[in-house]
Amino acid sequence: MRAGAGAVSARVRGDGGFTTTEVVVALGVSAILGIITLFCVLGIQRSSAASIERSETASTARAALDSWKALLAVRESPVRDESERPAIESITTDTIVFYASIDNRTAAGEFLAPTRVRVTSDGGRLVEERTAATVPEDASPSYPAEPTTRRHLGDDATVEFRAYAADGRAIPLSDENLEGTSRARITRIEIRLTIVDDAGETHRFGGAP
Repeated sequence: MRAGAGAVSARVRGDGGFTTTEVVVALGVSAILGIITLFCVLGIQRSSAASIERSETASTARAALDSWKALLAVRESPVRDESERPAIESITTDTIVFYASIDNRTAAGEFLAPTRVRVTSDGGRLVEERTAATVPEDASPSYPAEPTTRRHLGDDATVEFRAYAADGRAIPLSDENLEGTSRARITRIEIRLTIVDDAGETHRFGGAP
């Protein structure tokens, strides 16, 4: 009887059946492979999200830099005598206020006073403000304290300005505004942006044009 039972058992395994141990091992291997696959997918998703965030950050920074460079290229004094009121009202290492000719022609062909533009990262917040002028009859343009538009570009972002004279020499900037004569000497302004994303990574943009 024992020999016959052994023969039946051998035939069952020989007919393609699996033992309990083999099934448990197969399930364990499948579980391990499933966990590895899950971690790979999550890693790809995180990498993709980080790549998208870097791309959006770079796009925002480049758009801001291009906009400010374009505005600085059309800066002009709001009065006829620029020595009285330079096109650059104030400039420090992290703040600039200047006047730019933005859509300064009416439908009737009349010229309007330039727009006052302020860019600052004072306090760690990158902000751009634009203020349209009010021009009383027979008077120089004036600018209200409250800006016409305000654009918030980021909390963990800083901007740095560097000024240069016509001969290429740097004009030192500090936390204090330059005197009018020094501001009038500025022919080129270099802008640098530093942005820290949600992952804590630091990105730098700008520099010499």
